[in-house]
Amino acid sequence: MLLNIFMVMLSIGISGYEPGKVDSALNTSIINAFFLLLNFILLAHDFHKLKFIFAEDDFQLKNELVHRKNFRADRVVIAGSVICLAAPFFFNISLILVYVLAAAGLLICISASLFGKGKGR
Repeated sequence: MLLNIFMVMLSIGISGYEPGKVDSALNTSIINAFFLLLNFILLAHDFHKLKFIFAEDDFQLKNELVHRKNFRADRVVIAGSVICLAAPFFFNISLILVYVLAAAGLLICISASLFGKGKGR
């Protein structure tokens, strides 16, 4: 889906491009290209989980069990994510509150990933 959005916005942006003019279609295609790059990185990282799609025989597949090492850090990341996702709902109250909540949620997620290297329960 991102690839389709990228191609459509790129074609619209290139066809209507005028030098020196800011074009939102071209800018959108640049942002989508960045998201596509991130998606490809994630897919390459998890290829061992997805290679069954391309393999014809079961013997080529290697079972890798995922073990969660730190459940406390997982809960902190989930809490930070919920705060980030809840922030836009406070837009009618205060825009500053939205920014503060989003920043707090991001800091909570980052702190859990930086300091949550120890063993949880």
